[in-house]
Parts: sequence; C-alpha cells; structure tokens
Amino acid sequence: MSTPIAGAEPALKRLSGRLHRVVDQTVEATALLATHEVDALRGHWSELRERVILARHARTPGQLIREQLDLLPESRNRLRHDHRVRRSLWLGVRQDLRNVQP
Repeated sequence: MSTPIAGAEPALKRLSGRLHRVVDQTVEATALLATHEVDALRGHWSELRERVILARHARTPGQLIREQLDLLPESRNRLRHDHRVRRSLWLGVRQDLRNVQP
C-alpha cells in the first residue's frame, strides 16, 4: 500500500479541473471550426454548380469564357472571406485556450 504525498490530492484535483476546461474548450473550438469548414464547402459546391449550369447554357466558347471570368471576382471574394473567418476563429481558439484559468 502506498502512502499519498502530502498535498498531492488537491493539486491533482486542480490539474484535473484545468484539464477538463481545456478539453471542453478544445471540443467547442473544433466543433466551431468544423461548422465553418462545412459552410465554406457548401458555398464552394454552390459556386461550382453555378459555373457548370452556365457552362452548359453557353452557346459559344466566347460566351463560356466571359461568363466564367465574370464569376472570378465573386469566387475570390468568397475565398478571402472564408480565409478571414477561419483566421479569426483560430485566433479566438488560441486566445480562449490561453485564458483557461488554472
């Protein structure tokens, strides 16, 4: 039978509590990031569908190219927006994990 080290039990409880908070924060952050990525993919699929529909309706190669080029700014803006949101989420996760109380 081993004898407990004096003061070890309260220290282990504090460590366990902090670990629990870190795990909770990590799971919440992962869920939030996953939700953003799913939304971003949904948007990309929607844009791809739009491009395919326009390509099918194009009557000439010139019309096809013009319509596809017209969509580039919208696609670029969506990618930039998704990247800004992703970056903001990661910065928030990092800050939240740093702020977990001991």
